[in-house]
Amino acid sequence: MTADTIVFQKKNYQKKFQTLCEDFVRKNNGFIFLERHTKIVDKILSKLWSECSVSNKNSLIAVGGYGRNELFPYSDVDILVLQNEKNKENDENITQFITKCWDIGLKIGHSVRSISEVKEEYNADISTATNLLESRFIFGNNDLYLKFNSTIDKIINVEKFFKEKINEQAIRHKKYKDSAYQLEPNIKESPGGLRDLQMILWIATSQKKGKTFEELTKKGILSVEQYKKIRLTISKVNKYRILLHILSKSTDDRLTFDVQARLSKALGYQAKKGKKSSEILMKNYYKSVNYIILLNEIL
Repeated sequence: MTADTIVFQKKNYQKKFQTLCEDFVRKNNGFIFLERHTKIVDKILSKLWSECSVSNKNSLIAVGGYGRNELFPYSDVDILVLQNEKNKENDENITQFITKCWDIGLKIGHSVRSISEVKEEYNADISTATNLLESRFIFGNNDLYLKFNSTIDKIINVEKFFKEKINEQAIRHKKYKDSAYQLEPNIKESPGGLRDLQMILWIATSQKKGKTFEELTKKGILSVEQYKKIRLTISKVNKYRILLHILSKSTDDRLTFDVQARLSKALGYQAKKGKKSSEILMKNYYKSVNYIILLNEIL
C-alpha cells in the first residue's frame, strides 16, 4: 500500500465522517448516526484487512461499544484480532493492519489473542470479560468467531459476573458522590448516565435473557410501553452525547456549563420565564436520568 493510497483513504474517511456529522447536526437522529458510523468503519477495516493480507484463518471482531453498533463520533474503535494461525509473516501483517488503521485516522483500541488467551483474559479481568461479551463479527474466519462465542458461553460464571458488575457500578457511582444531579454531570459515567443502561444489557446478556432492550421486550421482561419509553430515553441521551463529541471534537463526556450553553443553542432550546435555555436543557436531561436510575434499580 503506497503513501498516496493511505492519504486518499484518510481523506475519504474524513469526508464521510464530516458529512455524517453535518447530517446529524441538521436532523439529530442518533440511531442513524451510530449505525452509519459503525458501517463506514466496518468497511474500512475489512478493506485494510484484505490489503494487508492478514490470514483469513483469523477473525476480525468488534468489541465494546463498537461491538454493539454504538460508535460515537470520537470514541475508540475497539477490536479483537482472534488468531488461529500464528507465524512471523502473519504477525507482521497484523502489525501492518493496525498501523494502517492509525494512519488513516481511526482511534484503534486493539488486542491480538488466541482462543486459549481469550479464556485466560476473560477470567482475569471483569472489564475484558464485559468487552468480549458484546462482540460482533466483522471479517475473516466466521467459524473461528462462532467458536469464540461458544467458548465465552461456556466459561462465563453468571453469579460472579453479576456480583463484580454490581460492585463496579457502586464504585463508579461513589466516584460521582452517588448523585445523578451534579451541576456538571458526566453523560456516560454519572449515576443515570448511559453506562447504567449498558449495565442492564451486560447482565441480561450474561444470563442469556437478551442482548438488546428489544429482545428483553420479546421475552416479556419489559412491557411494550416500557420499551417505547426506553427507546425515547436512549434516543435523547445519545443525541446529547453525539452532539457533545461533535462540538468538542473529543471524547469528553462532561456536561460542563460551557457545553450546556452550546448544546442548548445547537438543539434550539429557547430561554423562557426567567430560565436560561441551558437550564431548560438540563431539566429535560434530568428527566431521562431519573428514568434510567429507576430502570437500572428495578432490572
